[in-house]
Amino acid sequence: MKVKNAIYRGKLRTVEDAVEAWKAEHHEAMGVRMFEEVVRECLAAHTFFQDIQKERWGQLWAGQIREIQTTGENFLRVLETSLIVYSLVEECLLRVKRAGYSVNGEEEFEKAFQELRSAAADFKSRWPFVDHQQIEESRAAFAQGESQSVEEILGELQGSDTGQH
Repeated sequence: MKVKNAIYRGKLRTVEDAVEAWKAEHHEAMGVRMFEEVVRECLAAHTFFQDIQKERWGQLWAGQIREIQTTGENFLRVLETSLIVYSLVEECLLRVKRAGYSVNGEEEFEKAFQELRSAAADFKSRWPFVDHQQIEESRAAFAQGESQSVEEILGELQGSDTGQH
């Protein structure tokens, strides 16, 4: 898991470095062609990201992840970095468009960026992160006697099956 995350972060750094280099050097039409290379590199990184994402969810559902919290936190950092880098690319894309040029791969990039945003929102809402606030609230409730024994819970469940037992 860490290896693929490291490879992907390297790909993102490449895109980020290319964006910065492009901002410093571009000259109108020739700069647009160079920027298309940046977009292509970003799309290649996105394909790699999609593979990692599928793999992480598959590993989670298969019970193959020992450190669910750590894995989730690491992947969340990858997502946040991705959103920052894609935003840099989008900023340059808008700059090129404002100058009156079109960019090959523009639509694919916009689709990839939207997929990334959706993936980030989905990950944040579905990954089984430990909720530290909920743990503290549960501990406080338990300390105040607001809890039930297993027997009480089972009794309630058995009584709810048929109405009576």
